Amino acid sequence: MSRSKIEWTEQTWNPTTGCTKVSHGCRHCYAETMARRLQAMGAKGYENGFDLTIHPDRLHIPLHRKKPTMYFVNSMSDLFHPYVPMGFVMQVFAIEALCPQHIFLHLTKRPERMLEMLTSEGVERWIQDCAVEISGSPCAAGAAEDAGWPLPNAWLGVSIENQPTADERISLLLKTPAAVRFVSYEPALGSVDLNARECLIDKRRFKLTLGNYIDWVICGCESGPRRRPPPENAHRELRDQCVAADVAFFLKQWPDEHGQVVKMPELDGRVWSEMPVVST
Repeated sequence: MSRSKIEWTEQTWNPTTGCTKVSHGCRHCYAETMARRLQAMGAKGYENGFDLTIHPDRLHIPLHRKKPTMYFVNSMSDLFHPYVPMGFVMQVFAIEALCPQHIFLHLTKRPERMLEMLTSEGVERWIQDCAVEISGSPCAAGAAEDAGWPLPNAWLGVSIENQPTADERISLLLKTPAAVRFVSYEPALGSVDLNARECLIDKRRFKLTLGNYIDWVICGCESGPRRRPPPENAHRELRDQCVAADVAFFLKQWPDEHGQVVKMPELDGRVWSEMPVVST
């Protein structure tokens, strides 16, 4: 666990590290660059560089923190990578069920596997059994059951970079049980319209709108020396969609008039750092 420099979270928790590229947005992956750097420095946990690695010894970290904290889960990986066993994913969610004081943010480019796992038969019981195994207490099953399903403190999101990835990934996210759903449009490589898409839910086809099923949108450009420029005004267009739909909008970074990436920039006279309002 470490304090995060990512503007929309407080801490990162990486029970797995490493990943593989799945789309155009992965080309200049910051996590890969960081993992290679940490490997060269001899940092513990990065002996394998950016190869997918599971870290069972990191599972208990949130249990030891009483202060309510917002965790970005796997900033250096993707929990729903096909090489991560389902049993380990269930252990991660069991930890989250036992830590109701925290919020856990899951961001993936593999919503098809997230959907498959979190709608599997017996998933709630599996999480309860993992809670007992991890804690060593039979009472943990009751605590995990009391947490409810979907877990109210597990927010699920998808990363998109253009309209095709938005159409594909958001449609799968909308079918996945979640207390809060969010979209990270980073890196912004093509303009996106998050409104009025069709999605098949419970064997019925619905015309969906942004505000009905998505609670939060994060927007950011690519950074780094080889960054690809975002579409002009894409951040403003997305902001306007969110405002019209009453959806929280968070503008993480965007290039200025000189092409330099600015963290938490102003857009039309204000910094957009909205967070979703969650009922308790």
